[in-house]
Amino acid sequence: MKKPDSIKIWPRGYSTFSTNCGIKDKSLDLGVVFSDSPASAAAMFTKNQVIGKPLIVGKEHIQDGKMQAVIVNSKNSNVATG
Repeated sequence: MKKPDSIKIWPRGYSTFSTNCGIKDKSLDLGVVFSDSPASAAAMFTKNQVIGKPLIVGKEHIQDGKMQAVIVNSKNSNVATG
């Protein structure tokens, strides 16, 4: 028996959320993946010299190799803060 498309199965201890936060239109443009407890994590960052505050904060938060949430947004450009 095939499961309906509306049923989502996530790994135990993880939750997800998505919403429209109004960046450009009414589509889902913000997503969150949350772990009930800190989980092992790794990240890759741009090698550009000009980076925005979100990258600086991200680098600080990943230093211990643990994360509890990932927040993803869309529909906005790279951050040029110069």
